[in-house]
Amino acid sequence: MSAEASKHARQLLLKEYRGVLATHSQAMPGFPFGSVVPYCLDANGWPLILISRIAQHTRNLKADGRCSLLVGERAAEDVQAAGRLTLLAEARQLAEPAAIESAAQRYYRYFPESRDYHRVHDFDFWVLEPVR
Repeated sequence: MSAEASKHARQLLLKEYRGVLATHSQAMPGFPFGSVVPYCLDANGWPLILISRIAQHTRNLKADGRCSLLVGERAAEDVQAAGRLTLLAEARQLAEPAAIESAAQRYYRYFPESRDYHRVHDFDFWVLEPVR
């Protein structure tokens, strides 16, 4: 990816806050499974998501962490002419208490209502480490 393309990709990731997470379906092997997720960027500039332990995409990621996140401009009238990005990534669940606390502070700043989901509904933080 050129330096210019990388710059535009980062700008789009910063500007938007939701995307379609595509995982490898465990229920239907060989098929992708897409779901809408909110995200923010962590200190490395990588997407940080908070997902339920009982969700299908979580089960899929636990079996195979390879995924993609499709992000597009929300306000675009012509979706074909709008900025969009498919980020290929390896998803990793955060496990260390310090990493979870850091992720929580950052995520709650963007999505304050998620504080209750995290505490009550068995949600975990995952980071999407870009591959391409």
